[in-house]
Amino acid sequence: MQHGCQAGWPRNPMAVAAAPPGVIAHRAISPRPRPAIRECSRRKPYKHDVAAVGIARAPLPVMLGKSDELRDRIEARKHELLARYNQLKADTRHEADEARTRLKARLDELELHLKSGWAKVNSDVRSKLNAWLERRD
Repeated sequence: MQHGCQAGWPRNPMAVAAAPPGVIAHRAISPRPRPAIRECSRRKPYKHDVAAVGIARAPLPVMLGKSDELRDRIEARKHELLARYNQLKADTRHEADEARTRLKARLDELELHLKSGWAKVNSDVRSKLNAWLERRD
């Protein structure tokens, strides 16, 4: 059964039976031009629409700069602190409340250092961020 979006194929199978015999024979022996590629409900209507896969050259690895490496370290530590903060939010003990307050202060300090964004991190902010990473509270 042919798909309905292909040009040249009747959607109604009775349309072929209603055509005169000479038209049916002419359609059977005459080569039809390939229909233009159109949007269709099928994913890939023809073979030539499939994108080539396989032997493309992979990008070469690039060494991280100091700011990229610092950003990765900061993001990893921030993720650890946020995970710990979420654990402490579930705990109702008084000690957990104090620890949660200290963690929130550390995360707020980080946000204060990065208020202008990573694009504007200068050497002073970089040294503050390194000091923030070195502290293990």
